[in-house]
Amino acid sequence: GTKELLAECGDVTARLWRDGDGTSSTLVGAAMLNRAKILTDHGLVCSIKTLTDLQNEQTATAVISLIGSLARSCDPLCNQVSAGISGAGISSTLPPLLRSDLKLPQQFTSSWHSLLLTLLAVPDFKAALANAYCDTYRMVTAEYARGIGRLEQSLFTLSVQF
Repeated sequence: GTKELLAECGDVTARLWRDGDGTSSTLVGAAMLNRAKILTDHGLVCSIKTLTDLQNEQTATAVISLIGSLARSCDPLCNQVSAGISGAGISSTLPPLLRSDLKLPQQFTSSWHSLLLTLLAVPDFKAALANAYCDTYRMVTAEYARGIGRLEQSLFTLSVQF
């Protein structure tokens, strides 16, 4: 984690890094990349997120949570949300999100899966989700077999719903 990485770099470098010092940022960045290389050399999957990435993740999670709240508020809104996500009349957002499910951040997937469970009450959405599930199953399970993602946090645990 960040705490261990900064301890490895030393107190002075850590303080300067927190203050935005360019040289210290280079040293901390090199230490991060070195740790990532060690992990990937051992066959583990590793990702490094920037502050912008984290902020975008939080925004996306908040938007999905808001959409979920709207969908739970009344049947007409639930129908509208399900039509928008399943792509009624236009392209569906389901297949790309299902393909990415194992790689999405945990907080986002928690809100996303909650929204999907709400939308499964709409028969047309249930059919669209089942179709997207079948279309992406082979690719997603191949990624899982390569060690990407955690099955218990995957959308594929929802398959019993349809």
